[in-house]
Amino acid sequence: TAVATYKLGVLTQVKHARWLLWAAVFATPVLFYSLELWDHTLAAACAMWAIYGLAHGIRSGRWQSVVGGGVAAGLGLGQRPEMYVFAIALAVGLLVAAPRRWRLWLAYIGGGVAATLPVWWLQYRWVGHPLGMAFAPHLFDYGRPQTYPVLPYSGMDIPPAVKIGRLLLYIEARDAATFLAALLVIIGAFIIVFALRVPRWRQRRWLYSGLVLSGLGYGLFLWQAWANLLPGVLTTFPLFSLALAYIDRDDDSEATRPIYQLVLVTALIFLGVMLAVWPTFGGEQWGARYLLPLYPLLLFLAFYVATIWERPLPKTMTVLLGGLLLFSLLLQLSGMHLLFSKHQEQI
Repeated sequence: TAVATYKLGVLTQVKHARWLLWAAVFATPVLFYSLELWDHTLAAACAMWAIYGLAHGIRSGRWQSVVGGGVAAGLGLGQRPEMYVFAIALAVGLLVAAPRRWRLWLAYIGGGVAATLPVWWLQYRWVGHPLGMAFAPHLFDYGRPQTYPVLPYSGMDIPPAVKIGRLLLYIEARDAATFLAALLVIIGAFIIVFALRVPRWRQRRWLYSGLVLSGLGYGLFLWQAWANLLPGVLTTFPLFSLALAYIDRDDDSEATRPIYQLVLVTALIFLGVMLAVWPTFGGEQWGARYLLPLYPLLLFLAFYVATIWERPLPKTMTVLLGGLLLFSLLLQLSGMHLLFSKHQEQI
């Protein structure tokens, strides 16, 4: 995952691309779930190599790279069911980024089918259903046991507001601290996005104000993280706001614009569909494990946006990117501390 994120940064000439390699490990929940040996990390790796394969094919014109991306996406289907959503989102991203390059489309479909068919065959031979045990029990009730070892949410419908809220943010019931933290983070993110998008707001004071408010909110979340797992992608990834600051065509490079479109559209479609249709939020967790492939995409987008806006706002963007990256790093360290503490209690 980290290497693919770094190579994507090099491909698009992102400034400080080497930071992407280490940030993908230490500033996202990827390391947390890697140490937990969860299949989410394998799915995230397949997702990032799929993105890189398509991006390299778009930049170089080589359909072979897109075939490799399709193969990576197909292999990811055997790891996690949410990769089906990601594969569709990636197809939409390719359609937006390269609408008339039908060879790339055929290459992506061909590579995906070539990898998916063996995965389906293996899962059918292994567990009796081509979609495997991670998907078939939930979608078709195939092999679904009547009871589960973990029962907090089995047999009950989760309200959409709860599901979406936990995938995005952490607000504990009747807890003023988490509510205030979420409010500060949301306001800070809006200020950062609007300060970059609206010309009259594009001033250092507004960007620094957004950074300060975000820092106060994440400081409260850090205090909570000392004893509690923090669910939600926005809760555990401060660079979210910078990643969503859309870059206009006039401010972008023609050579890298299609790749930016590919990553942005894929990330937004994946996030939107997961929030709309996914039946659960994953229970007690660090960040949003069902959205783990989203983290490296947002990380790349944040660095890309910072690179573009560093030309008119050099010092300000360095401080903004560095501050948000520091908050993210501290949050992941808190998660690791909590992980080791819980494992020590079980010894």
